[in-house]
Amino acid sequence: MPPDRILARYPRTMDNLALAVRRADVSYLYDAAEAMDTGPQLVAMCSPTQTTPLVPPLPAWARRLVGH
Repeated sequence: MPPDRILARYPRTMDNLALAVRRADVSYLYDAAEAMDTGPQLVAMCSPTQTTPLVPPLPAWARRLVGH
């Protein structure tokens, strides 16, 4: 898929992810931005009523996703 199509879909994908996180009993948010050797990092656990950040600070995309 061309990079411009991926970038064009990104906002809709993040909106859908935010909706899924609000509806799920439990969500685990992983960030792969800095994961060259260790793999993706678990950055937060979410439920409909609570978000538990596991790294300070949460990545910007995760803060926007959970409304922090």
